[in-house]
Amino acid sequence: MSCSGCKQSTCISTDQVGEYYRQVVQGNTRLSNACSSGVLTTRQQKILSLIHPTIIERYYGCASPIPTAIEGCTVLDLGCGTGRDVYLCSALVGNKGKVIGVDLLPEMLEIASKYKSYYAEKFFGDSSQSNVEFLQGHIENLKEIGIADGSIDIVISNCVVNLSDDKEKIFKEVSRVLKPGGELYFADKYIDRRLHNEARQDMELVGHCLGKAMYVQDFVSLMKNVGFSDIRLVSSSSVTLSAETKAKMNGASAYSCVFRAFRLDHLDECLEDYQETAVFHGASDVDNHIYRFDCHLQFPENVPVSIDGNTAEIIRHSRLSRYFDVTDRKPHQGLFQPEKQVPMGLLVKSQCAKK
Repeated sequence: MSCSGCKQSTCISTDQVGEYYRQVVQGNTRLSNACSSGVLTTRQQKILSLIHPTIIERYYGCASPIPTAIEGCTVLDLGCGTGRDVYLCSALVGNKGKVIGVDLLPEMLEIASKYKSYYAEKFFGDSSQSNVEFLQGHIENLKEIGIADGSIDIVISNCVVNLSDDKEKIFKEVSRVLKPGGELYFADKYIDRRLHNEARQDMELVGHCLGKAMYVQDFVSLMKNVGFSDIRLVSSSSVTLSAETKAKMNGASAYSCVFRAFRLDHLDECLEDYQETAVFHGASDVDNHIYRFDCHLQFPENVPVSIDGNTAEIIRHSRLSRYFDVTDRKPHQGLFQPEKQVPMGLLVKSQCAKK
């Protein structure tokens, strides 16, 4: 079996991974989550405190891939599990938005679905007005379960893509279902080298989202091949590995990262300077009146900030346009802050080194 996106000849199958997690849900296998990247905002933390313990106990994500400023949006959660992030987003998008959770395992979705009416009542005051839908299926084939072209504003995923046999197909599907200007905002684990086949066939490593984790440079190349030309690192942290696990991985280091990328054509390959500035005018779910765009760029409310051409285009042609004003493009001035434009792999490592 070819393993698209991991440069290896064999992989543990999706069905095997599904069975592993089925055993976890049923309590026959233990799974730890000793990593975290990304920080929930104050409002997101308040919503999280309302999530039922049964859902939280079966949460197997590695970070917090919940973007801010998503009111009224349609959100798709790939590998939603028991629905923690679905219900977080449900409150954030409001009754004019919608959240769709997709998972392979009916055991996960059975737990998630039990709380639809409960959270409709809690969030919107009417148990019959749920804005949540759960679908069973493969995240590599969203068309099969009825997710239409250009129907989604934001795709999120929490430590699930790395479990797939065919990551390229997932990212192609994400591109297909996103509206123009739509966003992929997701968390996963990455490694600093390509693993040998023995490690990729280790069920424990795979189950802990390490055996199929992508070498970060392969991830960047794959994303660009399917049309996401500007990939932003939002946050990253090192994953603590036991000596035994590190030995199995031939000394590889692992990182928990949150990335974001927008479905937009005609973005520059590098960050270019067109003398543009943007002003953020506020959103209800950001902290300290600051919108954090990526690990380098943030926008204090009502303060003009110099931005590169890609960021300007992203803001103009995405849901962010309602929260910002952007100046017109002026004559090109070359690279935007060239000293900060480093390869993604080095950027991930440098961010982790600061933790």
